[in-house]
Amino acid sequence: MAGRRVAAVLAVAAVMLVACGSGGDQEAGETTVPATVSQAQVPSGFDNGKGWSVEGTETTAYAFPSLAPQAGLILLLANENDSAHIVARETKTGATRWTGAAVPEPDARLFVTSENGKEYAVLVGQRHAYVYDAASTGDSVAAQRDFAIPGRNDVTAQGDGHLLIDYAGGVAVLDAASGQVTRYGPKVVAVTAKGPVERDDPALPAPAGATGAAQVLGSPDGKTLVAQWGSAADRVWSVHDGTSGQVLASVTCRGEDGATPSVSVGGRYLIAGPVAFDLQARKGFCFGDKGTDLISADPDGTVYGANDTEPVTASTVTGSVSQLDEDERVPDLIAADVALFGTATDGGEAILVYPRS
Repeated sequence: MAGRRVAAVLAVAAVMLVACGSGGDQEAGETTVPATVSQAQVPSGFDNGKGWSVEGTETTAYAFPSLAPQAGLILLLANENDSAHIVARETKTGATRWTGAAVPEPDARLFVTSENGKEYAVLVGQRHAYVYDAASTGDSVAAQRDFAIPGRNDVTAQGDGHLLIDYAGGVAVLDAASGQVTRYGPKVVAVTAKGPVERDDPALPAPAGATGAAQVLGSPDGKTLVAQWGSAADRVWSVHDGTSGQVLASVTCRGEDGATPSVSVGGRYLIAGPVAFDLQARKGFCFGDKGTDLISADPDGTVYGANDTEPVTASTVTGSVSQLDEDERVPDLIAADVALFGTATDGGEAILVYPRS
């Protein structure tokens, strides 16, 4: 479906700042053109008649949009033939607030994390990681820290300032605030206040109804751990306190092995594969019986995903699932006042940013 997230590079015609945006500033490799926003069909609650969008140029592709909610920014990774840099745009208008200095790693990936109330933008390449203050201003902003890493296969960003960088020999954990890199074995999937957590952590308490050993999926916020238990047919999903291991909530739900947990802006709602959790109410919801794979969570508790190939929306209040029109896009990312659509498809589509209606 059009809204499903995959790590794809978006490369098409021009960069457009549309509708509610001003002309903005021109950056190297960018063109800012006022235009009418593309009116993609989206769920109720979002206004497709307003907003702004971004597309690539012949020389620059945009990918990995990330939210910096405290700074009120959407950060984009601009990839060129032999380099990459960050473009930070105002969430509401799309106006460029800052751009990062180019780094010689065209296949870098962009992440945002936060520690002690401060947001960091992190570019992770194959050889180096570059840390920026997400609240920067100006052009060609230099990285605050640039340090060597042992390689990169995959990266997981926790919301507590830590990034887990998987490489051939293990996992390197980066602390964005200090720049410290700590190496662990290949089984580490999360870091909490208690320390590193391995995929098959035998000390993790089992929730009611769980059988077999735990498979820890990770920690989206550094405070909680998400795990699954048993076989796909009778799977139990659980959320645990990251320090004590205490079970905070669990739910039985058919689902495949593995999922990448994520949380809504504000951290109240957590999704992983076919399940959603209200961390404040300590309650889990199963949408797997409808074949749903969740993609994003709104701070209001609405979650979005796909049922087979059809878009759906679901409620963490009632547990109900509603089928959307087959042409509707679901949001890939949801901020407090806007949502991003088409942010990581198979290529050739714009990044569309629509405000709430």
